[in-house]
Amino acid sequence: ITVYFAREGKLAPAEKNLDREQADSLRAQLASLMEGPGPQDFAEGLEATLPADCGEEDILGIALEGDVVLVNLSESFRSEIQSWGRERETLLCYSMVNTLCQSSGARRVCFFFEGEQVEYISGTIYWAGVFDYNTGLCEESFG
Repeated sequence: ITVYFAREGKLAPAEKNLDREQADSLRAQLASLMEGPGPQDFAEGLEATLPADCGEEDILGIALEGDVVLVNLSESFRSEIQSWGRERETLLCYSMVNTLCQSSGARRVCFFFEGEQVEYISGTIYWAGVFDYNTGLCEESFG
C-alpha cells in the first residue's frame, strides 16, 4: 500500500508491504502509517507524521460509508497532538486522509475522537468537517 510520511514540510509517498488481506483493511492501512517510516524510508529523509506513542489500539473504529472513511480515534491520540503547531497538525491529518483514500478508493475522511466530532485540537484545523484527498500537500515530484 502507499502511505504518506513527511519530508521537508510536504507529504511524500512510501510503499509498505502488506499481505493481500491486510492491504484491503482500512485498520491495517492506518496501523501501517502509525508504525512510521522503516529504515529505508528514514534513509530517504522521510519522517513520521503521527505521534510515536500512538498505535493500532488508538483506532477505536474505522469503516467505509459510501466514499467516506469514518475514523474513530482515542482520546489519548487527540491529547498527544494538542500542542502541535499548524504545519505538523496539517501533515498529520492529511497523511491519514491521503493514505486511507489512496489505498481504499475513498474520496474523503471524517474523524471522530471517542465517538464525537471535535472542532479543534491544537487550534488550527477544523476537525469536525470532512477532509478530501489532497495532493496539494505532496511533493512536487509526485503526482
